[in-house]
Amino acid sequence: GGSNIRLRVRASDGSAAGDTVEAGIDDIVICPTGTASPTTSSVPSKEPTPNPTTAEPTPTPPPTPCPGMEITVDILTDNWPLETSWKLINTCGTTDQTEALVEAGDLDVKGEQYSDTYCLPSAEYRFEISDTYGDGICCDYGIGNYEVFLDGELEVSGAVFAFLERSETFGSCDPLPTNSPSPAPTNLPTTS
Repeated sequence: GGSNIRLRVRASDGSAAGDTVEAGIDDIVICPTGTASPTTSSVPSKEPTPNPTTAEPTPTPPPTPCPGMEITVDILTDNWPLETSWKLINTCGTTDQTEALVEAGDLDVKGEQYSDTYCLPSAEYRFEISDTYGDGICCDYGIGNYEVFLDGELEVSGAVFAFLERSETFGSCDPLPTNSPSPAPTNLPTTS
């Protein structure tokens, strides 16, 4: 003959008293041949009752438009991404000011496309990309590249450089022009 075993399991997620689930298997017969023939229990199981929602979900507000310049930097890393760093430099002041920066070690997945978008003050910018080993991001140790967009328009791109590459500047230090009203026309005196 075989042996009869009885198995009972009670579980709770701990969220509320009484929200337990019971399950059981009775009369498991272990046969000499190693096969089992279970008989399911008649113990009812209680499924957790979902909490009713009373309020409609709040919609996500639309993104706030960028009041300055929206600059996106896309980098496709080479096989040694930890060597790569870059920065966006505002060149409008008496001294250059770094506005956005990704340091060596921040990019850590080889062959990965990284994309970062920044809302920066309206200004003139220069993009600088560096490689600590001096082999750039293309083409001896992987096929990497970079692109920089200003308000959706491609401004700077590249791939092959040694330790450092500096872009030409893009954007403008001049404030955006405003449309000031023109004076009302005046009637010229007429002679007769």
